[in-house]
Amino acid sequence: MQYLNMELSIFSMLIFCINFIVINTLDFKTYRLQIILKNNVVIEKRIPKKLKYDYISLISEIRRNLLPDSVPAL
Repeated sequence: MQYLNMELSIFSMLIFCINFIVINTLDFKTYRLQIILKNNVVIEKRIPKKLKYDYISLISEIRRNLLPDSVPAL
C-alpha cells in the first residue's frame, strides 16, 4: 500500500510538471487593434502578444506620415 501511494505521488508530480511546462510555453494572449476611420468604418485585427510593439511602432509611423504636426506618436 505504501509503495502504491509513493507511485501515485510521483506520478501526480510528473503530471503537474508537464502541465506547468505546457501552459507556460503555450502563450495565447492576444491584443485587439481597432482603427475607426473618418467614415465610421471599423478595422479590427488580433495581434499576438509578441508582435504588440511592432504594430505600435507601425501605427505611430503611419500617423506621423499622415498627420505630421497634429497627432502625437503612440
